[in-house]
Amino acid sequence: MPSAPSIPAALRAASRRAALPLWAGALALTLLLGFPSVLVANGKDTAMTKAVGANTAELELGEGAALMGDNRVLLTLHDSMGMPVPGARILMSVEMVQDQSMSMDMGEKPKPTLLAADPASPGSYLGSANFDSTGDWTANLEFVFAPGGPVEKASFSFEVTELASNWIILAVFGFLMVVTIVAAAALRSRQGTIAKGAEA
Repeated sequence: MPSAPSIPAALRAASRRAALPLWAGALALTLLLGFPSVLVANGKDTAMTKAVGANTAELELGEGAALMGDNRVLLTLHDSMGMPVPGARILMSVEMVQDQSMSMDMGEKPKPTLLAADPASPGSYLGSANFDSTGDWTANLEFVFAPGGPVEKASFSFEVTELASNWIILAVFGFLMVVTIVAAAALRSRQGTIAKGAEA
């Protein structure tokens, strides 16, 4: 008849079982802490690059994706050698792309706003944009790279999404965290019971 496992062996086995949910909890916590960037990235990537004359413009909206509401605008200019291009005058307007089948008048086009040069980063220009609905949008930009110079134009297409639906995924992650912590606590309690039995 096989002998029962010794008390130290039982303690080691309980410790291994307790370690599993702790490792799982650490992994879940890491994913949860990094999840906001994943949430934002579920929309189309809004870091867009286009050639504007002899320069290259990179437009970034929001924190990785354009969302409903107010969004940060960052535009970066580089020349053909990859050097930043300061001193440009840049106007930007945004408008929603309308279905060609829609015939109703959507009113006047939005007025462009001037992007401000970032004093801490030459060649970078800052602004903001507000999107009142989800869907496909276009950012229209006008560039003047030197006083009295010609106007260069570029358009960037992107999709605006909303973050609200992603709270469901956050709730699932939170639930998994709770289950993991409860399981770890239960196994630790069992380990304590075994230890007390050994002392007795």
